[in-house]
Amino acid sequence: MDKLLQLTSGRLTIRQSPQGEARPRGLYFGPGGFTGWDDGVTMRSETIARPQAHGDFDTPGYLSGRLVPMKGTCFADSMEDLEEMRDMFVGHGGDGGKFTVTVERNGRTLFGSARQAAGTTPTFEDIGTGRRAKWSASWWFPDPLKYGAAFDFPAGQTVLAVHRGNFPARPRLRVYGDAGGGYTITGPGGRLIVITRPLVAGQPHTFDTATGRLTIGGARALGGIARSDLFTLPPTSATTISVSNGLTLQVLGNETYL
Repeated sequence: MDKLLQLTSGRLTIRQSPQGEARPRGLYFGPGGFTGWDDGVTMRSETIARPQAHGDFDTPGYLSGRLVPMKGTCFADSMEDLEEMRDMFVGHGGDGGKFTVTVERNGRTLFGSARQAAGTTPTFEDIGTGRRAKWSASWWFPDPLKYGAAFDFPAGQTVLAVHRGNFPARPRLRVYGDAGGGYTITGPGGRLIVITRPLVAGQPHTFDTATGRLTIGGARALGGIARSDLFTLPPTSATTISVSNGLTLQVLGNETYL
């Protein structure tokens, strides 16, 4: 059965309000207790006024990080159980590190990486029964994008790639074969990725269009990139990507959402 809402991160599981549960136990969202995940995020850009003219110069816009405030109720079987859940909740992300967050909602699963939001304090307040508490937290997603199902299109010299998200995806391009003099990957609009490192059978190359980095056999390779025209896969429309004759290309990544 599809879940209306369930968030998982490490040992934490937070579910929708306990409707219909005879004896609820765990963390639950309250009304309006999960915001920011389903929304867009603030667009930032530099504003430069046109001197002695109307309007501003046209500058590119970039997405800010995503803030997700949350609040709800915790139900426990005993006072000891409540204290254990308090420790688990308050300690999650308490070292300042990044953690993966997975959200299952209406039959779809998306994930992202978050930290505790700066300047915020997770709260867990016993409401006086020893078995119930109110909680709140705010998580900051430096990368505001959400990622879904992995895609892996049929490999070949030419690959037709399309993903079902709503935001351009940055794929990983894996090349197999034998090419002592390197090879060229051709992307949309004639964009080229030219690799001068020899390609040896059994040691595939992977080029990440998100970072511009090349790895060989799983290890990062320094140098060997003569040209790097980075590109994305637009949502819902097909993109043709090809590699030099005699080689095999595999296009990997995740559906990407805002």
